[in-house]
Amino acid sequence: MTVIDPTARIGAGAAIRPFVAIGAGAEIGPGARIGAHVSVGPGARIGAEALILDGVRIGARVQIGDRFICQPGAVIGSDGFSFVTPEKSAVEQIRSTLKEDHDTAQQSWVRIHSLGAVTIGDDVEIGANVCIDRGTIRDTEIGSGTKLDNLVHIGHNVRVGRDCLLCGQVGMPGRPASATALCWPGNVG
Repeated sequence: MTVIDPTARIGAGAAIRPFVAIGAGAEIGPGARIGAHVSVGPGARIGAEALILDGVRIGARVQIGDRFICQPGAVIGSDGFSFVTPEKSAVEQIRSTLKEDHDTAQQSWVRIHSLGAVTIGDDVEIGANVCIDRGTIRDTEIGSGTKLDNLVHIGHNVRVGRDCLLCGQVGMPGRPASATALCWPGNVG
């Protein structure tokens, strides 16, 4: 059974397969094709003529351009791997004294939840089992014309430029919200 929130907007000619969930305020562009077992989060927008194959997960507020192609199992808009220590970490304590023989106290980690989303341009293709984390404060961005192979991971706050090719099993780690990591053709970073 497909579940479409009554506030979602579905464009003319869109085709939606069984067992799809579309959240509140989501938009599906005209002519889009959504495969079985896909979930589209609240406030997400998918452009015209998109092809989203089975089992894809699209998180809340994700913005996707026109003519998007996404292979099975991709996750777009998951929470980033963002953790801090609530107190000054053992490494920071040692650095401040410039001594090398210190006991390091056990420390705990606190999750920083990602408040941003993901913005994807036009004519982007995403391979199977790709994961794109949403940004911590601002959006993670994938530029128009970019192609991501299977098993690529894009961390939180990363900005990938236009017309980039990222091959299988490439991982781009998350960045601090203030940092910029632009990937232009021939420049992965």
